[in-house]
Amino acid sequence: MGLVDKLFGNKSEKEIKRIEKYVDAIEALDEKMQALSDEELRAKTQEFKDRLAAGETLDDLLVEAFAVVREAADRTIHLKHYRVQLMGGIILHQGRIAEMKTGEGKTLVSTLPAYLNALEGKGVHIVTVNDYLAKRDANWMGQVHQFLGLSVGVILNSYDNAERQAAYNCDITYITNNELGFDYLRDNMVIYKKDLVQRELNYAIVDEVDSVLIDEARTPLIISGQSGKSTDLYKACDVLARQMQRGTSDGELSKIDAIMGIDIEEDGDFLVNEKDKQVMLTTEGVKKTESTVTAEAEPGQAQTEIKTKEEDKQQQKEPSEDENIKQTEKDSEKETDKSQQDKPATVIPEVTQTILASNSIQPAPRIDLSPQTLTDYDYLMNQFFIVDSQTTTNADQLNAAELLGEDLTIQKDAAKPQILLYHTHSQEAFVDSKEGEVEDTIIGVGNYLTELLTKNYGYQVIHVTEAFDMESGELDRSAAYDYAGTYLETILEENPSIEVVIDLHRDGVPENRHLVTEINGKSTAQIMFYNGLSYTIARGSLDYLPNPYIQDNLAFSFQMEYQAAQYYPDFYRGIYLAGYRYNLHLRPRSVLVEAGAQTNTVQEVKNAMEPFADILNRVLQN
Repeated sequence: MGLVDKLFGNKSEKEIKRIEKYVDAIEALDEKMQALSDEELRAKTQEFKDRLAAGETLDDLLVEAFAVVREAADRTIHLKHYRVQLMGGIILHQGRIAEMKTGEGKTLVSTLPAYLNALEGKGVHIVTVNDYLAKRDANWMGQVHQFLGLSVGVILNSYDNAERQAAYNCDITYITNNELGFDYLRDNMVIYKKDLVQRELNYAIVDEVDSVLIDEARTPLIISGQSGKSTDLYKACDVLARQMQRGTSDGELSKIDAIMGIDIEEDGDFLVNEKDKQVMLTTEGVKKTESTVTAEAEPGQAQTEIKTKEEDKQQQKEPSEDENIKQTEKDSEKETDKSQQDKPATVIPEVTQTILASNSIQPAPRIDLSPQTLTDYDYLMNQFFIVDSQTTTNADQLNAAELLGEDLTIQKDAAKPQILLYHTHSQEAFVDSKEGEVEDTIIGVGNYLTELLTKNYGYQVIHVTEAFDMESGELDRSAAYDYAGTYLETILEENPSIEVVIDLHRDGVPENRHLVTEINGKSTAQIMFYNGLSYTIARGSLDYLPNPYIQDNLAFSFQMEYQAAQYYPDFYRGIYLAGYRYNLHLRPRSVLVEAGAQTNTVQEVKNAMEPFADILNRVLQN
C-alpha cells in the first residue's frame, strides 16, 4: 500500500465505507420491523408507492424498503439478509455488478433491489440461465414478494402467449435469457399490438451475468416460420433409425464384384465402414426403409414394418395424470379378481452378483455432506431437490437434520413380505424394447429388482404386475393412479407386514438426452425420486388428497439420495417435488422412482437396479 493510500484510503475502501452507512441504517430498523404485525408490514408496500407518487425517489426509500424485505424474508422463508447481502443489494440497485462467492446467497440478495424497483409498477425482470433456476427462484423467493403484496410471474419454454403476457405484467418476472430474447424477436414479428407479450423495459437483474452475456451470447437466437410440409415422415424415420440393427459382413464388395453379380454374406440392417466413415444399408435394411417410406407416403396403407411406440408419444409426464388426480382421486368402483400373487409369464434372468452387501463399497462423495453445510437451505435445494412450478416448499419442510434423523429401518422376516413393488404405468418401455416382450418393459426391470432384493439382500417382496394403465387392451392413463390405489390397498390390508411401497417408473425426456453413467464398469441409467406434497400454489393444501406421511416420504427419498451421494455420486438426478399425492400415502416408506428414460436401453435400466437396491438396503438397515 502506497503512502497516498495509507493517508486517504483507496477507492474500494471508500466505496465500502459509503455503502456500510446504508447497511448500518437498515440494521438499525430491525427492531422496529420486528414489532410490526404481518398486516402492518405488508401495508408498507402501499405506503412506499404513495410516497413515490408524492415525489420521493427510490433512493429515498432504499433503507426502509430493504429493512421491510429483510423482515419479510425472515417470516416467510426463514432467511435473513446478512450485511454482505445487504451490500450486494445496494450495489445491484445502483446498476452495478455485485460479484459474490458461492454460498453468499445471491438468490436472496436479488429480493432487495427487485422489491425496491418493483414499487414503481413498471416491472422487474430477474434473468437467469435455465428454466429450473427460474422456476425455483420464482417459487422460493416469490414467497417474500407475494407476502408484501407484489405479483410474481415466471416464464418457461412451454408457455403460450396468454401465459407470457400475464407473467410479463407481474411486478416481478423470473425468466431465462433465451426466453427473453425469443419473446423480443416474436414481438417484432406480430401484426397486431394485442399479440405483444412484453411491455416497456424498466429494470433487470441478471444472474450469472458472465454466462448470460458471454457464454450464452455465443449462441444466436434464430426464429423461423413453420414449414408447410408434414413432419410425419421425419417422425417415422426417427423411430425407424432407432430400430435399425447394426450388422456384419464377411467381406467388402468391390466394383467388379458388383458388376459380376457376386454377393457377400451380411446380416443386420446397416454396416459401418470405420475407415471411410460411411454407413451403408444392407439388403434387409433397404427393404425395411422402403416399406416405411412407402407406408408413410401412402396414408391409406398400414405401416407393418414400423410402429410408433407408446413411449415415443409420451415425451414427458402427461398432464392428464395430474388432472386425473385432481378430479378422480376417490374410491374406484372397478372390481379386481386378481391377487397379489399374480406374476407375469416371463422368465426372470439370473441375478448378477455385483453388489452383495452394504459394506462392499466404500463412500466417495463429490459434494460436501457435512451437517453444517446441509443446514444451508440454498445448498440443499441446489444439490438434492427439483421443485415443480405448481408447488412450493420451505426450509421447515426440508430440514436435512430432521430428514436424516428419522429412523426408517425395518426388520427382515422370511415368512412375511416387507416390500411392495408395483408400476402405475406398466407399459413404459425403452429405446430397444421389443413389442410384446414384457421383460423389455418397466415390469421386467421390476422383476430384476425383486430378484436382487430377495436373493442378495434377504427381503420378501410382492411384485404387482397388474396393468393399471390399460383399459380394454388400449393404453389409458386417465385413471391409472385410482386403479392402482384401490388395488394396492387390498394387498396392504391382507399383508400388514409390508412397510415399504415402491412405484417404479421410467422418465420421459427429449430424444437427444441420455440419462446414463458408469457404475462397476457397467453402463447404468440414472434415477430420480419423485415426491408429492399435496399442495399447489394455485389451490393451497389439497385436502381431498390427504397424506399424513409427507414428511416420512421426504425422509425416505432424501436418505436414499444421501446414500447415493456418498456411494454413487453420478447415479442420482435429484428429488422432484410435485404438487399432488401419487399414492404415496399408502405407507410412510413410500417412494416413486424414475429409473432412466425412454432413451435408455433395457439393460442400462436393469443395471441401475443394482445400486438402487444397495442404497435402499443401506437406509432400511442403517
